[in-house]
Amino acid sequence: MKRFTLIFILISIFFSQGIAFALIGADDLVPAQRILVPFFRYSFGDSTEPIDTLITIRNVSIHGGGSPLAGALLVHISFFDVRSNHINNNTINLSRKDCIGLNIREYNEGVDSFFDSDGDGLAEGYIVFDIVSEDTGA
Repeated sequence: MKRFTLIFILISIFFSQGIAFALIGADDLVPAQRILVPFFRYSFGDSTEPIDTLITIRNVSIHGGGSPLAGALLVHISFFDVRSNHINNNTINLSRKDCIGLNIREYNEGVDSFFDSDGDGLAEGYIVFDIVSEDTGA
């Protein structure tokens, strides 16, 4: 009897669960606080064929309010090499509806060699953008 009761309970639990469906076209009311740029690459030194990665970030915050600073974001940028070693970081301010472009080669001047894992003169890695509430000291 105990075995039958246990099997009945397990089957009941299994079949009582519903199926979750995503709603296509639904607005995301809580936007992401982290953005991952999975790969960047740029050449450094005296390269005859320069390679670079350009990234554009735009603040599309709709929370305006009455203050001119409403909707402003503080974004912490972390750079990692291909082996996930943290190499460089910085913090930027994005006002409401602000759009900035990042030239990754210029942004990492002075730390190029840390991104070059195989000595070919190409810096490679990935970037993480985090929205933070206060300056991280970077």
